[in-house]
Amino acid sequence: GDVEMTLAVDDAESGVAILAPVTALAPIGFARLRDSSTAPGGEIAVAGYSYPDTLTEPVLTFGTLADTKDLEGNAARERLAIRALDGDAGGPVLDATGRVIGMLLPKVSQDGRVLPGDVSFAADAEVIRRLLDSTAAAGAAPAAAPAPGAMAAEDIARIGRDMTVEVDCWE
Repeated sequence: GDVEMTLAVDDAESGVAILAPVTALAPIGFARLRDSSTAPGGEIAVAGYSYPDTLTEPVLTFGTLADTKDLEGNAARERLAIRALDGDAGGPVLDATGRVIGMLLPKVSQDGRVLPGDVSFAADAEVIRRLLDSTAAAGAAPAAAPAPGAMAAEDIARIGRDMTVEVDCWE
């Protein structure tokens, strides 16, 4: 069902917004931020609403962590090798342990450049952790956890679906 939210943080620099529910929630699942960096080349998955007009549940798309920084060397963004769709933007990027290593950012062409279809970027988990720390007084303390070890794809899919919701915005 519909849940009313307020905008707790809107960080234009990172592209991350944090929403807070108007009333308390008991979610099915929640993100556990990775407490250490992930090595490039590792498998990742993004949970998102790839087909928002057709499917009512999140879709998991698998790919690879290409680099722990973007093409300009910015470590606040990770470069992903994944065929993400527009509806996936804002979704959690999960590593092979089911921990969140970032948030998928929308694809934006810059300076007239069009990147290959499998190049995407994510806001790094440390950026998300910092923003959550800034709203901790409002009850949004980050959940960090050590990685428990690699999981089966179906377990990662369940974790991704349990923590991902579709967000619609109205003025």
